[in-house]
Amino acid sequence: MIEDTIYINKLYDCYGNLLTVIQREYFEDYYFQNLTCQEIGENKGISRNAVNKQIKDTVTKLEFFETQLKLCQKRDKIENVIENIEDQKIKEEIKRIIWE
Repeated sequence: MIEDTIYINKLYDCYGNLLTVIQREYFEDYYFQNLTCQEIGENKGISRNAVNKQIKDTVTKLEFFETQLKLCQKRDKIENVIENIEDQKIKEEIKRIIWE
């Protein structure tokens, strides 16, 4: 379960800017602020079920992006290669480029 949450958050880091404002708000409320669907619904004036559906749709969308683009997977591979670079200055420069 925690591994799933870590993975979903990693996908959000890669693809969050591709989501709508509403999708980002619900996602961040749920995953970053640890609000329940009920609490989010009360704050937004919608039903718990609507929030739950929105969050599930958002996660599905993030997974679709990764299936198609594989940016997170590629970033992980690059980071593994970076770990074997001995020159610290080069290592930091590559990390900076990746995380821009």
